[in-house]
Amino acid sequence: MSSDLMASRRSAVHPIVASIAVALLAGAVTLEREIGGSLIIALASLVLALLAVRRPSLIATWAIRFLPMGLGLGLGAFAFLASGGREPWLVALLLVRVEAMVMGSMLLAYGVESWELAYSLRSAGLPGWFSASLGIAHVLLRRSLRALEDVMAALRSKGVISSPLHPVTRLGVLVRALVAESLSSAEKVSVALEARGFDPQTWRPLRRVPFRRSDALVLAFAISVVLLSALL
Repeated sequence: MSSDLMASRRSAVHPIVASIAVALLAGAVTLEREIGGSLIIALASLVLALLAVRRPSLIATWAIRFLPMGLGLGLGAFAFLASGGREPWLVALLLVRVEAMVMGSMLLAYGVESWELAYSLRSAGLPGWFSASLGIAHVLLRRSLRALEDVMAALRSKGVISSPLHPVTRLGVLVRALVAESLSSAEKVSVALEARGFDPQTWRPLRRVPFRRSDALVLAFAISVVLLSALL
């Protein structure tokens, strides 16, 4: 195997580093109880999303698309707090949490290649079936994101979704349609793997996914943000 092939990598961030960074930020923003700390984590998630996607328009599209869901969660919390609670700031906190998680998930969805995720996990010593399952799940995640576009367009054409808040108020319809598309994609992936004689128990990665210096910077950045938010 040539040195060029060994040094090549398609993922913007090493899959393991990206997974750790997203887990750290998601855990921190979930536990964070202050708006200031949550905003710092959300900003850090945005920076990582820009690193992976490099298309601000796409990031803005997904942020706006999930904004109604964040508002829906916030309004639900406000209704609960209005009945006797004294912490209305939790409404904004929930909204920031949703957006931070959306931004962080884009690092995994767009900054990591599915097969490199499976390769890196298998090379780290994890079982073949586990590594392959996460790699396949990543494939389905990316397909689901594309399917969501088609599903929402179809529901809009039928008048089911005509308001920015309909993705929340009619979430059940959206989820059922998306699940149907996801099951269809999963079946296609399963058929393709069976046709190639893929055995999740015995497969081995063709090569290791190389680390880069930038991966260490990403991990250090995520850890620094978590520590900074904890100090505020």
